[in-house]
Amino acid sequence: MKDKMKKHLSIIFWTITVVIIITALPVIASLAYILINGFTDYSFQKKYMAYKLNRIPNVEVISISGNEDIELEEIYAEIKVGNNHEVVLNNLSKDVFDYPRNVYIGELNGYIFMSFFSEKIYYPHLNIGTESLVGKELGLFFKSPRNVTNNIDKINDFINNLNKYPEINYFCDTASKTEMYLCVIDKSHDIFSLPLPQRIKIKEGIYKSLKWKY
Repeated sequence: MKDKMKKHLSIIFWTITVVIIITALPVIASLAYILINGFTDYSFQKKYMAYKLNRIPNVEVISISGNEDIELEEIYAEIKVGNNHEVVLNNLSKDVFDYPRNVYIGELNGYIFMSFFSEKIYYPHLNIGTESLVGKELGLFFKSPRNVTNNIDKINDFINNLNKYPEINYFCDTASKTEMYLCVIDKSHDIFSLPLPQRIKIKEGIYKSLKWKY
């Protein structure tokens, strides 16, 4: 009788064990994939970043996209903050994420940015990180996208006080002898309805008109 009971219990034990193993295998495989490839996989990074942004209070991810490249993967997210603000955060992939030194904004509440530096360097975004000229004037510290959303009102006020295109803003740090010009352009401006070659000529014309001290 005891032998039959032991055999019966053994069958139950191994049946439960096999079921647990079969059930757990997909989970274990998924965790292994994330640990091995997760933080280098472009698709995973986008999904993970969307998840993290959506967990920030008062934040809704409108879209998340980017440019997958062999050497450099770029991820940017368009998010809604509260009821009043929409912002595009650039350079969110692990390869280029550089908070708090460099914090890139592609758009804010209908404004697009054109940043010009000497030696014909141009960027289609605004850097508000601690190492940027604008960031030093703004005077805020952003350790993560959450810090950006928490200070979105201050950032918006700062942008609203800047000159709007065709006027151009100038920033300079005499100690490091670095300078930049910034165009803040409304997305509804006629310039964006022009063909790409014409927009490129306008950008080149803006650069030629700039005066550099250093």
